[in-house]
Amino acid sequence: LQVIGAGCGRTGTTSLSMALERLGFGPCHSMAAVAKMVRERPWARALEEPERADWRGLLSGFGCSVDFPASVAYQWLLASFPDAKVILTVRDPHDWARSVATTIWSEYSAERSALLAPFRSAARRLGRAYRAHFFEDSDGGVMSGELRDTRALATRFEAWNARVAAAVPPERLLVFRASDGWAPLCAFLGVPVPRTPFPRANDS
Repeated sequence: LQVIGAGCGRTGTTSLSMALERLGFGPCHSMAAVAKMVRERPWARALEEPERADWRGLLSGFGCSVDFPASVAYQWLLASFPDAKVILTVRDPHDWARSVATTIWSEYSAERSALLAPFRSAARRLGRAYRAHFFEDSDGGVMSGELRDTRALATRFEAWNARVAAAVPPERLLVFRASDGWAPLCAFLGVPVPRTPFPRANDS
């Protein structure tokens, strides 16, 4: 693993994953990879007991990771992959809160989707583990109401970004907006800038 994405979903992570693969850092690990490989339970166990997890095994075969669930494990991934660099994708906190409330944590999210009924138990467990890390409590923002409160979500988003910035050595961290395009990303990774436009995908 060469690149660790520590940014939350709905911050341009899909576009970043496409960009990283185009730059030669693929394949990219994301929630789509977890679902395709049916790895919800192993990831839930890893996030529940991160000190005992086999992070190198979970990310075996991948050159980079973005988005949940790997994003909340960035500190353990840093320890497991000491040469990796970290990219923190960001956006306006209030725009992010509105976006995540109507997509990832909407009534059509993985926990309630009939399409995911065969995997509902594992998806629910993984979702709880993720939220516990993001919200820094076992409740995962549910009982507190923060999961649906966009102002509270925006505050938590800013706190998450601040935690990442404080935990990662500055020489290994890039704070990145998808609108920044190729230049800062390529400079950070030490690769040439492609002639093709920066990817843009998965708008809400």
